Amino acid sequence: MKRKLLKCLLFFIVLLVTRVSAQERIVTGVVSAKEDGLPIPGVSVKVKGTNNGVTTGANGAYSIKTTNNDVLVFTFVGYKTRGTQCQC
Repeated sequence: MKRKLLKCLLFFIVLLVTRVSAQERIVTGVVSAKEDGLPIPGVSVKVKGTNNGVTTGANGAYSIKTTNNDVLVFTFVGYKTRGTQCQC
């Protein structure tokens, strides 16, 4: 009986740890030009390797769901594509 209870407890601990390590987070930010610091509207922000993506608003702001260690890829016509790893 004790072994069965111990196995069940261990199973739930493993399940909880797995659940915590794959938590989704919302990353927000503002994309701005390096030269003058002005916000850039219409920049595509995607999670690398997925279809999850958003576009920056008129004020350059974005908000996107990510998980730990996701890489965000920023693209905009006329600018070099950049990737940034989330520090969640």
